[in-house]
Amino acid sequence: MAIYLISSLKKGQLKIYGLALLRHGQYVHKINMRQAFILKLLLQQHSGNGNCKVKIKVNNQKISLLLRNLASKTTYTVETNKPSPRILIDLTLNAQVRYEPQSSIISEKNNYSEKLLQIKFSHNYFLFYLSMDGVGQHEIQTSTEMSTV
Repeated sequence: MAIYLISSLKKGQLKIYGLALLRHGQYVHKINMRQAFILKLLLQQHSGNGNCKVKIKVNNQKISLLLRNLASKTTYTVETNKPSPRILIDLTLNAQVRYEPQSSIISEKNNYSEKLLQIKFSHNYFLFYLSMDGVGQHEIQTSTEMSTV
Protein backbone atom coordinates (compact mmCIF):
# COMPACT_ATOMS: atom_id res chain seq x y z
CA MET A 1 0.00 0.00 0.00
CA ALA A 2 1.19 3.53 -0.71
CA ILE A 3 -0.03 7.03 0.08
CA TYR A 4 0.92 10.30 -1.57
CA LEU A 5 3.27 12.70 0.22
CA ILE A 6 1.91 16.19 -0.37
CA SER A 7 3.21 19.69 0.32
CA SER A 8 1.08 22.80 -0.04
CA LEU A 9 1.83 25.58 -2.47
CA LYS A 10 0.47 29.09 -2.87
CA LYS A 11 -3.22 29.70 -3.55
CA GLY A 12 -4.37 26.34 -2.20
CA GLN A 13 -2.61 24.22 -4.80
CA LEU A 14 -0.96 20.98 -3.74
CA LYS A 15 2.22 19.35 -4.97
CA ILE A 16 2.87 15.61 -4.72
CA TYR A 17 6.54 15.03 -3.99
CA GLY A 18 6.60 11.30 -3.30
CA LEU A 19 4.94 8.17 -2.02
CA ALA A 20 5.03 6.64 1.43
CA LEU A 21 5.12 2.85 1.26
CA LEU A 22 3.19 1.02 3.95
CA ARG A 23 3.18 -2.61 5.13
CA HIS A 24 0.27 -3.69 7.34
CA GLY A 25 -0.59 -0.02 7.85
CA GLN A 26 2.90 0.89 9.11
CA TYR A 27 5.32 3.27 7.35
CA VAL A 28 8.19 1.35 5.72
CA HIS A 29 9.90 3.69 3.25
CA LYS A 30 9.35 6.76 1.09
CA ILE A 31 10.18 7.17 -2.59
CA ASN A 32 10.32 10.27 -4.79
CA MET A 33 8.10 10.79 -7.85
CA ARG A 34 10.68 9.45 -10.30
CA GLN A 35 10.93 6.24 -8.30
CA ALA A 36 7.12 6.17 -8.05
CA PHE A 37 6.90 6.37 -11.85
CA ILE A 38 9.29 3.43 -12.17
CA LEU A 39 7.31 1.51 -9.52
CA LYS A 40 4.15 2.10 -11.57
CA LEU A 41 5.88 0.69 -14.64
CA LEU A 42 7.01 -2.37 -12.69
CA LEU A 43 3.54 -3.06 -11.28
CA GLN A 44 1.46 -2.38 -14.39
CA GLN A 45 2.35 -4.37 -17.49
CA HIS A 46 2.12 -2.38 -20.72
CA SER A 47 1.28 0.83 -18.88
CA GLY A 48 1.17 3.90 -21.06
CA ASN A 49 0.80 7.60 -20.29
CA GLY A 50 3.33 9.41 -18.20
CA ASN A 51 6.44 11.48 -18.58
CA CYS A 52 9.80 10.67 -17.07
CA LYS A 53 12.81 12.98 -16.96
CA VAL A 54 16.14 11.17 -17.07
CA LYS A 55 19.68 12.46 -16.85
CA ILE A 56 22.26 10.50 -18.78
CA LYS A 57 25.93 10.88 -19.54
CA VAL A 58 27.15 10.21 -23.07
CA ASN A 59 30.81 10.72 -23.99
CA ASN A 60 31.37 12.71 -20.75
CA GLN A 61 28.53 15.09 -21.64
CA LYS A 62 25.46 15.32 -19.36
CA ILE A 63 22.10 15.30 -21.13
CA SER A 64 18.57 15.65 -19.73
CA LEU A 65 15.75 14.01 -21.66
CA LEU A 66 12.01 14.14 -21.08
CA LEU A 67 10.51 10.83 -22.17
CA ARG A 68 6.85 10.14 -22.85
CA ASN A 69 6.10 6.55 -21.95
CA LEU A 70 4.28 4.78 -24.79
CA ALA A 71 4.42 1.24 -23.39
CA SER A 72 6.43 -0.88 -21.00
CA LYS A 73 7.25 -4.52 -20.42
CA THR A 74 8.68 -6.03 -17.24
CA THR A 75 10.50 -9.35 -16.90
CA TYR A 76 11.45 -10.80 -13.52
CA THR A 77 14.21 -13.39 -13.00
CA VAL A 78 14.66 -15.03 -9.60
CA GLU A 79 17.94 -16.83 -8.87
CA THR A 80 17.59 -19.13 -5.86
CA ASN A 81 20.92 -20.97 -6.04
CA LYS A 82 22.50 -18.73 -3.37
CA PRO A 83 21.71 -18.43 0.37
CA SER A 84 19.61 -15.32 -0.27
CA PRO A 85 17.60 -15.13 -3.50
CA ARG A 86 18.61 -12.59 -6.13
CA ILE A 87 15.86 -10.86 -8.10
CA LEU A 88 16.68 -9.23 -11.42
CA ILE A 89 14.11 -6.90 -12.96
CA ASP A 90 14.30 -5.92 -16.62
CA LEU A 91 12.07 -2.97 -17.44
CA THR A 92 11.78 -2.07 -21.11
CA LEU A 93 10.25 1.29 -21.98
CA ASN A 94 9.08 2.24 -25.42
CA ALA A 95 9.33 5.98 -25.04
CA GLN A 96 9.18 9.09 -27.19
CA VAL A 97 11.77 11.79 -26.60
CA ARG A 98 9.76 14.92 -25.80
CA TYR A 99 12.60 17.24 -24.81
CA GLU A 100 15.42 17.74 -27.27
CA PRO A 101 18.50 19.13 -25.52
CA GLN A 102 21.05 21.25 -27.31
CA SER A 103 23.66 18.57 -27.77
CA SER A 104 25.82 17.54 -30.68
CA ILE A 105 25.18 13.92 -29.73
CA ILE A 106 21.42 14.32 -30.00
CA SER A 107 21.21 17.00 -32.69
CA GLU A 108 22.81 14.78 -35.33
CA LYS A 109 19.27 13.63 -36.13
CA ASN A 110 16.21 15.80 -36.77
CA ASN A 111 13.61 13.10 -36.04
CA TYR A 112 13.56 12.11 -32.36
CA SER A 113 10.17 10.41 -32.19
CA GLU A 114 9.77 6.95 -30.71
CA LYS A 115 13.31 6.22 -29.57
CA LEU A 116 13.76 3.10 -27.50
CA LEU A 117 15.03 3.44 -23.97
CA GLN A 118 15.64 0.30 -21.99
CA ILE A 119 16.22 0.60 -18.29
CA LYS A 120 17.74 -2.44 -16.65
CA PHE A 121 17.64 -2.63 -12.89
CA SER A 122 20.24 -4.46 -10.84
CA HIS A 123 20.55 -3.78 -7.11
CA ASN A 124 21.51 -0.12 -6.45
CA TYR A 125 22.21 1.13 -9.96
CA PHE A 126 20.53 1.55 -13.30
CA LEU A 127 22.00 0.80 -16.69
CA PHE A 128 20.59 3.05 -19.35
CA TYR A 129 20.80 1.98 -22.97
CA LEU A 130 19.82 4.73 -25.37
CA SER A 131 19.40 3.49 -28.91
CA MET A 132 19.17 6.30 -31.44
CA ASP A 133 18.91 5.90 -35.21
CA GLY A 134 22.32 6.46 -36.77
CA VAL A 135 23.85 7.76 -33.57
CA GLY A 136 24.72 4.39 -32.04
CA GLN A 137 24.17 2.67 -28.76
CA HIS A 138 25.63 4.01 -25.54
CA GLU A 139 25.94 2.33 -22.16
CA ILE A 140 25.47 4.66 -19.24
CA GLN A 141 25.74 3.64 -15.60
CA THR A 142 24.34 5.87 -12.90
CA SER A 143 23.19 5.47 -9.31
CA THR A 144 19.60 5.77 -8.15
CA GLU A 145 20.33 9.12 -6.52
CA MET A 146 21.98 10.50 -9.65
CA SER A 147 18.97 9.37 -11.68
CA THR A 148 16.55 11.22 -9.46
CA VAL A 149 15.33 14.50 -10.92
